[in-house]
Amino acid sequence: MNFALGLAQGKIRGVKVDAANLLAETAAAGSAAAGSAAAGSDKHAHPPDAEQALANLENSLLSGDISKQTHDTIGKQLEDPKISQRRLDDPKRPPNVAAITGLILDRRSFKGR
Repeated sequence: MNFALGLAQGKIRGVKVDAANLLAETAAAGSAAAGSAAAGSDKHAHPPDAEQALANLENSLLSGDISKQTHDTIGKQLEDPKISQRRLDDPKRPPNVAAITGLILDRRSFKGR
């Protein structure tokens, strides 16, 4: 898992992953498909919550090919303060897109759990 998180967070030398841009493009494509006129107006806008970010990134990175069990396991991981980037009394923050991307890329770690 450390490699997948490091990759998604840009900590692997010579590799740059722009997960926020990937997420924004996926969200914009979904909005365009739904007929939204404002589809690409804010390219780096974050989805309202980590669950929406997870769903968008699953569609973008895996074409939606993820088991319900793996989706639910990653969803539980999103409650971890390291992923959510907040403490109990903090206001809501944008989702940690790089960490969510790393969890998705390393989804094989969740098999059998």
